This record gives sequence, C-alpha cells and structure tokens, in this order.
Amino acid sequence: MGYLLYNAPCVIGAFETGFLLAKEPKDIHNVHPWFEWNCAETNTLDLNYRLTPDDRDMMKKAPNFLSMYGILRNRSYIFNELVDEPHCIKPHQMIDKTPQYVYPQNFRRVLTTTPGVPVIVMQKGFDKLAASWAKRNQTMARETYDATYNNVRKMETAFPNRILVVQEEEFMTQPSVVMQGAFAHVGLEWKEEYLEMKGLLRKVSNDPALTKRIEKWQFGAGKHSPYLLLPKEPWKVGSG
Repeated sequence: MGYLLYNAPCVIGAFETGFLLAKEPKDIHNVHPWFEWNCAETNTLDLNYRLTPDDRDMMKKAPNFLSMYGILRNRSYIFNELVDEPHCIKPHQMIDKTPQYVYPQNFRRVLTTTPGVPVIVMQKGFDKLAASWAKRNQTMARETYDATYNNVRKMETAFPNRILVVQEEEFMTQPSVVMQGAFAHVGLEWKEEYLEMKGLLRKVSNDPALTKRIEKWQFGAGKHSPYLLLPKEPWKVGSG
C-alpha cells in the first residue's frame, strides 16, 4: 500500500523509515537495520533517503522528531531529485512506513510523537502473516498477533479519527475501493493509474536503476505496516 500512496503528487517516502523507533533524534543511529537502509554509503538501489554523514549529523541535532523530518525533507536525495507534477517542485508531504511502529511497545509513543498525523494500519490475517514470518525463519505467536491488534483498537479509541485499519483480504479483492478510502483518510486523491505505479515511475524517471526496479514491482498487499502521512511542513506542527 505504501508504494501506491507514493504515486500521489507532492508525496514521497522511503521503502521503510524506522526513525521513530528511537526515543529521540540523537539516537537514530541505533535503529537497525533502518539506519543502514537509509545511508548513502550502504544503499543506493532502493527507494530510500540516501543520507550522507552530514545529513545524519544535522538530523541527530534536531530538538524533536518533527524538526528532524523537516531536515530530512530539505536534505534527502528523494526529495530533491524527483520529477513530480509541474506545481510540485519538491514534495511537501512524506510517508513514514515501518511495520514495527504498530507493535504495542511502540504504537502509543509513535502516535504521541506525531500529533494529528493520519495513520493507516494494514492488517494481515494471522495464518498468512505467520507463514510469511516462517519464510524468514521467524515465529509469529498467536498471542503476539492478538495483543498487537487489540492494542490497535485501544489506540483507535485513545486517538480518535487518526487510525484507519485496512484488512489485507479486502485490499487484495477490492484495491480501488480500499485505496479510495485510504487516500481520503490522508487527504489525497486516488487515481486508477496508480495501480500501474505511473505516478511513482514519473517521479523516479531521472534514476534509471530505480526506475528499472520499480517497473518490476507487482501490485500486492503489504503486511501489518502503519503508514504515517506527515503534514505539510511537519517541523512546524506543535513547535509552540
């Protein structure tokens, strides 16, 4: 679902971000493997932020995460090298996709850290998710699965109107219907052409290697990842 959202004008994000798993911006270098995934020295093939050492040093000095995202937007490769719509010289909104944000030990803190930001949670059925984990030699316990989504329901009450839960089965059978609702939830307009990644392919057309990679992507559902659409100029939100 994250890549479908990236098709919208003036919106972009990385394969996964993960920085909100740190307690403060100064600690983002301890968030593995997300930190490495988004470093210019270690990953130049995927859709990621390709942060230089100077970029990372500036981000770690930010007083809070919203300010850190502002620095990320100003400096990151994917915000400065895209071919977007004529009215959008540079994306002003970003999506932070990270599966572990939804874990009970993280979710409330992530929501509190990003006040007012809409969130989408993709819920995969237990059997399918357990099979996916098994392919990576990991085990998903039923108790962990139930605890995760019971907590999501609690967070829906604690943070009203912020969280949209999408069932993967419905997403796979009715993608256009589901995506219309998802786009509306985050304030974007859905277009059928996004199922073919046309918007995202246009954005990365200056990067032949990334274009070739995205052309091979097949439309499919994600895992239980939450997607946070950060607002325009997020570094100014709640900065008092």
